[in-house]
Amino acid sequence: MNILTLAGVVLTASVLSLFLKQQRSDFSFLVALAAGCAVLFSLLAAIGEILDFSQTLGALSGIDNGNLQILFRVLGIAYVGQFASDLCRDAGESGLAGSVELAGRVLMVLLSLPLVSQLLEFVEQVLE
Repeated sequence: MNILTLAGVVLTASVLSLFLKQQRSDFSFLVALAAGCAVLFSLLAAIGEILDFSQTLGALSGIDNGNLQILFRVLGIAYVGQFASDLCRDAGESGLAGSVELAGRVLMVLLSLPLVSQLLEFVEQVLE
């Protein structure tokens, strides 16, 4: 799906959501949720291509595949967390949005701990 199609879907959903917000705010949220999910699902093929390319790049560069997996998992958490947070804010739940953002940050730090450990080991080896 190209960007013009995605933009059309999102703009149409935005206008529809705006009209529905005045009449039925619960349906307005569902329209926004459906549009967001449609965009995410349409990007799955592109995400797969990016992951395949990153594995090829990792193999050519000699970077450990596990480190690249951690990087892409952290990026995935960031994107999904932002999406969920935006949906919560659209629904008027800013407290839940903040909780989702905090959970995403904690999970990103948790996932990156092995990289921090490797970095500290490297620094220790260099200093010896």
